[in-house]
Amino acid sequence: MLNEKSFSLVELLVVVSIIGILSAMLLSSLSKVKKQAQRVECLNFQRQLYIFYYADNWDEDAYEDHPSYTKKELMESYPRIKQSCYDCHASALTTVR
Repeated sequence: MLNEKSFSLVELLVVVSIIGILSAMLLSSLSKVKKQAQRVECLNFQRQLYIFYYADNWDEDAYEDHPSYTKKELMESYPRIKQSCYDCHASALTTVR
C-alpha cells in the first residue's frame, strides 16, 4: 500500500521546474535593472563632465546655489572620474525610465 503522506517524484520535478523557470525570469529582469543603473551612472558622469567643462571655460563656479560645490572641488574630483564613462552608450538622446 502506498504511503499517502509523501510526494511523488513527478510532483517534486514539477515544483523544481517551476522554481527554475521563476528564477530564470527573475535573473533576466535583474540584468535589465543593472543595465539601466549603469546607464544612469554613465549619464551622471557625463553631466558632471559637462558642468566641469562649462565652469572651467567660463571661469565660474559650477553650482552657484550651493557654494560647497566650487570649481576647485570639481577639479579635485576630475581624476577620479572613470574612463568607462567615455565608453558608455548613453547620449543626450538617451532616456531613463
